[in-house]
Amino acid sequence: MEGRAERPERPERPPPHAAMTTAEAGRLGGEKRKRAMRPGGYSELGRKGGQAVAKARGSAFYAEIGRKGGIARAHALGHEGYQALGRKGGESVARQYGPGFYSQIGRKGGETRAHELGHAGYQELGRKGGESRRDQLGPAGYSELGRLGGEARREQLGPDGYSELGHKGGARVRELIEEGKRAEHTGQAERDASTESTAAVPPTEPTGPTRIDPSATPAEDEGVGQSA
Repeated sequence: MEGRAERPERPERPPPHAAMTTAEAGRLGGEKRKRAMRPGGYSELGRKGGQAVAKARGSAFYAEIGRKGGIARAHALGHEGYQALGRKGGESVARQYGPGFYSQIGRKGGETRAHELGHAGYQELGRKGGESRRDQLGPAGYSELGRLGGEARREQLGPDGYSELGHKGGARVRELIEEGKRAEHTGQAERDASTESTAAVPPTEPTGPTRIDPSATPAEDEGVGQSA
């Protein structure tokens, strides 16, 4: 009809949220929750949630989902990106809680791993880890890493504590050397005793077939003749 303005066409609505994946919906919900709670409150919420899951499902389940999540994250970021993420996370924890807390959680983690693997397995794990790190950094970089670690440990313990640590370490090394010598001496003594016991047994004479005395044959023949 003339004189009546035509209605403008309504813009097309975006697709409904049903087309959104579950992961995307969870991510958006998490971001919204983080903005509402601030970083500190959101971290506390995650910590409490993790504790509730570990309490309900057990530490093994919680460790397994963490492991799978780490594998997926490493696959998404790549080796270098995942290493950078771990380094930044460690630095953030150290700044927030201090180096003492960071050392404490590392010590507790090491104690748990040592309990799982046993003394020999834990030593083997440390040896392989050291070799891998040395191959990665090279001899010069590995020496520099050890020097920096020693300086950090000295600053943490102080001169007296660092000297005491070195004294205990040297004493432990001497104990290990003595244990090795005693084990070698015991093994040699057992080998000598085994050799002596073998030599003390007289050799046995070989036994052959039973021989018949020829002198007894005529008497037997005579007996047979007489009885006839």
